[in-house]
Order: sequence, then structure tokens, then C-alpha cells
Amino acid sequence: MGKIIRFGVSLDNALLKRFDALAEIKGYSSRSEAIRGLIRNKIVEEEWATDSNVESIGTINIVYDHHIKNLSNVLN
Repeated sequence: MGKIIRFGVSLDNALLKRFDALAEIKGYSSRSEAIRGLIRNKIVEEEWATDSNVESIGTINIVYDHHIKNLSNVLN
């Protein structure tokens, strides 16, 4: 990690309480760590959304009742 820069953030009290609750649920040890995590996640999200060269992996799961007749035809 590079040099740490300190900066101030102004938030509405209700928003700060929600942020603190989320940070605690996610296991962040401090507000600074939580903010860094959110910023990193958002940067990655934006890069994936805008870069057409990014490889993605996914799955398609199909669950059906094999006792229902012709269900495979209905799903087509």
C-alpha cells in the first residue's frame, strides 16, 4: 500500500449510524477500513461494468420436478 492520505467526510447522522452498523456486520475494524473496502469494491465493479475485455465466470442452475411429464418441453 502507498502513502496514507487523511481526508474528512461529512455525513448525515442517520447515514453514519447505518454505515457503522454495516461496517460492524462486515467485520471492519474501523471506519477507515470500511471506507477503503467500499471504495475498492466500487472501483472493481465499475471496471467490470465498463471493460469489455474482462473475463467473467457464471453458472446456470435449473431445478425441476422430474415427475412432471413433458416439463422439459415446457421449459423450452
